[in-house]
Amino acid sequence: MVDSERRLACIHVRRDECKGCRFCVDICPKQVYGMTDRYNVRGYRVPEVYDEAACVACRRCETICPELAIYIEPV
Repeated sequence: MVDSERRLACIHVRRDECKGCRFCVDICPKQVYGMTDRYNVRGYRVPEVYDEAACVACRRCETICPELAIYIEPV
């Protein structure tokens, strides 16, 4: 894990709110997200944060998420 001085954000994904649209995966300029083979309680495949240290806190994922399942907390 990268120390907090190098990280710009803490990414929170509410997996049970996600509908698996992949918008966060597709819009991220730093490829922070990827889809998993795991499903949430609603039966949707959910994204995973693969590289939180690469996040530049642009908040594109947070803005585009139709379910408000992602939020970015600056550190």
